[in-house]
Amino acid sequence: MHRQINVFIFASSNIECANMCSEDIRKYKDENIPYQLGRLKLLLARRFGRILKREGIGLTSEQVNLLGVLIEKGTCFMDEIASELLVDNSAVTRLIDGLESKKLVKRTISKQDRRQRLVQITPKGEDKIYRTMQLTEKYREKLLVGISESEKQNFLRMLLVLQKNAEKALAELEIE
Repeated sequence: MHRQINVFIFASSNIECANMCSEDIRKYKDENIPYQLGRLKLLLARRFGRILKREGIGLTSEQVNLLGVLIEKGTCFMDEIASELLVDNSAVTRLIDGLESKKLVKRTISKQDRRQRLVQITPKGEDKIYRTMQLTEKYREKLLVGISESEKQNFLRMLLVLQKNAEKALAELEIE
């Protein structure tokens, strides 16, 4: 006997209530791509966090991501970092505070607009991120065991399409 649960399902612009048993909910979750991607992100972040801790890196995965942005783009305004990481400005401030206290980044006042802060990675930060990238490569190899090169390329292509669709949907929400 399955327990009945009332679940709200978002269909088009209407909200429908359906009686679903736990088996139906499990199937719905198993076939829900955004749910599975979110779960995968959490699993990857948790595993990566454990690797960083075990290896004595002393950074969170979010801090690593921020350093990665600075390695890729160079000196950035804080709002640019927030946009790149998909977080709010206060989250970036907290991340930078932690990285600055470890002397991995340096914050300066913009010469063009004194209200703006620029962030740049320090040589110590560069060393830390390159060491972390080596660990990431080992982790990535373990993660992708059993997946062919063509499967990887197809998956990446599909992820990019999903990302573009999500960005478009978000932009449409901001217009409304």
